Amino acid sequence: IRIAAGVGPAAMLHEFQAHDGRTRGLAWSPTGDRLASAGYAGLVKVWNPAGGTELVRMTGHSGGAFCVAWSPDGKRLASAGNDRPVVIWDAATGALLHDLVGHASRVLCAAYSPDGKRIASGGDDHNVRIWDAETFDQVARLAGHEVWVYSLAWRADSQQLVSGSGDNTVRIWDTQPLMERVQARRERLPAVERELQVGAISGTARQVRRSRLTSTRQPSRSPFFSVASFIFGL
Repeated sequence: IRIAAGVGPAAMLHEFQAHDGRTRGLAWSPTGDRLASAGYAGLVKVWNPAGGTELVRMTGHSGGAFCVAWSPDGKRLASAGNDRPVVIWDAATGALLHDLVGHASRVLCAAYSPDGKRIASGGDDHNVRIWDAETFDQVARLAGHEVWVYSLAWRADSQQLVSGSGDNTVRIWDTQPLMERVQARRERLPAVERELQVGAISGTARQVRRSRLTSTRQPSRSPFFSVASFIFGL
């Protein structure tokens, strides 16, 4: 790994050996005092960039790690690679917190939303997947790319996501309305269930009233019979 302050050989500040083999992913922490790296041997590491000191080592990938991303608060890391899951780590201790399982092939990129609520990932299965950063549930699968997804970037307000693919396209996804629909559906379900219950009760009540009216209604007499009854006392 090489850290430079500008352009040219004189601008290089530090150089240190990070991984055995290729270093595939790098990411600065939000505060700029730590550097995360992902290596082809499957290791994820956190460094003190000032002196190249390894602070935390994370082991858990069964294949090469291709990408690494910090949460906005700097407390977590997301990494992914050949083994398909997106792995969530405690950035301070290196503890594995969760595996996000859903991609059908290797995962090439991952990114936290700026508000820290979601994680996006993309890979060889042509899909972009969005995960809830707290519950770790998959909340959306964005299909449309024809081949692998290489890169992802969130807009600063977390409402749009852009993805780049080997199909020579860049796609911009409007994720906020999607999330609002998911949340509205979740909030709407209890109300719908109550409406169905009330409707069922109301329908039963109407049926009972109808039955009572039917059973108490007397057969109507013809006008002639009624007049005859009045005149002749029938």
